Amino acid sequence: MIYMADISSEEKVLSGMENILREEENVIKPTKEFERPEKLYEELINSVHKYHPSTDISMIEKAYHIARDAHEGQVRKSGEPYIIHPLCVGIILAELELDKETIVAGLLHDVVEDTVMTDEEIAAGTAGVNTISGRTNIIRSDRYTIIDDCYNANPASVSAAIDLLALADTEKVAILGDMLNLGEETHRYHREAGIHAARAGAGRILCVGEESRYMYQGAYDNAAQTAKVFHFPDTEALLKGLETDLAGLVPEGSTVLIKASHDMGFAKVLEYLQSRAE
Repeated sequence: MIYMADISSEEKVLSGMENILREEENVIKPTKEFERPEKLYEELINSVHKYHPSTDISMIEKAYHIARDAHEGQVRKSGEPYIIHPLCVGIILAELELDKETIVAGLLHDVVEDTVMTDEEIAAGTAGVNTISGRTNIIRSDRYTIIDDCYNANPASVSAAIDLLALADTEKVAILGDMLNLGEETHRYHREAGIHAARAGAGRILCVGEESRYMYQGAYDNAAQTAKVFHFPDTEALLKGLETDLAGLVPEGSTVLIKASHDMGFAKVLEYLQSRAE
């Protein structure tokens, strides 16, 4: 079932992470307080451990090393190493207690734009880490690569998860459900998520839930001509759609992002795809 919502196209488009970074820009610590990037990285890891003491920081560590090497030799007008900026961004995200994939996106956000490093090289550099966070896993099978992040969702973590999907060199499928409890800005946040998924190159975008009508509209308005965008009113409708046309919705060989708030019940979607991937 496809649903098109009547939503104004004049809404300002900003990704969830961009919103956070802009709102928090004034709290970035002056870099003169820090003697070297290593001290900033240590502060970043300490900040992460404060709200998740047992967390595995291997993905953050790899992202830092990629960013450090990519920005090697680059300096800002002040003469300080460029890597200091993404480290300060990472610290802000950690102080906000955001998911690790969001912190990774913060560390890497200038690598493709301001260095010669490609998406493929970044993907190769982060390969081999199956666990991205305590709630996000990459599950590989002969049929699909699944990015399982169906425990929870907010605008920043959805944006970061889509950025991770964008690194795949296969067909990209984004299965995105409602982000719950976002208040008055919920329509805008969902629309922006759809826009981001479309611009990230997802060839299939499956939007699920009442609020995801707005996500569908954002994705539909910005998708490439070859992309396909769908809306399902709830998770059960999505599962029926998958049973009817799995190959059309999730082509074999795809990298599939599964992302929604916990109450959307996307664990059923993960279970279904895993059963078909065997």
